[in-house]
Amino acid sequence: MRDGKTIIAAIAGLPVLLTLASAAAAQVQGGLFTPPEGCETYMTVQSRSCSVTNHFICPQIDPEHRFRADFGEAGPYFYSHIDGDAQWIASGPPEAPTRTRTVTPMTDPGSVSELIETGVDSFDFYQQDDEEGRTRVSGYDRIVGEVEIDGEPLYRTEFEMTRRDEDGRVIEHVRGKEYVSALHKRFFAGFATDVTADERETNARDRSPVDFIYPDEPGFRGTYPRYDCDLMSALPFSEDAA
Repeated sequence: MRDGKTIIAAIAGLPVLLTLASAAAAQVQGGLFTPPEGCETYMTVQSRSCSVTNHFICPQIDPEHRFRADFGEAGPYFYSHIDGDAQWIASGPPEAPTRTRTVTPMTDPGSVSELIETGVDSFDFYQQDDEEGRTRVSGYDRIVGEVEIDGEPLYRTEFEMTRRDEDGRVIEHVRGKEYVSALHKRFFAGFATDVTADERETNARDRSPVDFIYPDEPGFRGTYPRYDCDLMSALPFSEDAA
């Protein structure tokens, strides 16, 4: 699991944190996302559950690293940063985009390259969260098939992730299915459920991608979600506004 809202993070040094923090100042002008200075948007993804994500790069940090900004009906609500192998770097809300960070060195860092090459990848590392403190994140991703969404070839995956506090108590257990892009070397969220202590699955949600939008295509850099929203989703879509 690499691209979910709740569990994304890692630390790669103070310069990275300072630059990512500037992402909170990213502007929305004329309904379009504008990344931090020196960064460039390369893809917009409209997803289920009323979410749209703008993906951008910041070469001054590392040309292989990737950033994203998630928007709902009310505006931006989440930022994240991964490295070139889809290992989590930092994440959080716009006012604290580096609130959650991975502690290095990692016992078993996640690797999208290993997943694509072997079909399965485990991960086991610690995070430091400004609110929750130190937690341990462990689990696996496994490729189970292939699919094409909006012309985009993707691997279908299944995952399981458990997060524990410093005393070993389970504070989050999630399983589900996601998507992996070999082209972009990253995960896209899919279907997930929380798992209770007695193995019941609850709180199902689906953030699967629907539209992959590139430069010069209608909706690129859009900040308003199109799918599974409430009243506003029934309004006509304007290319000028998105």
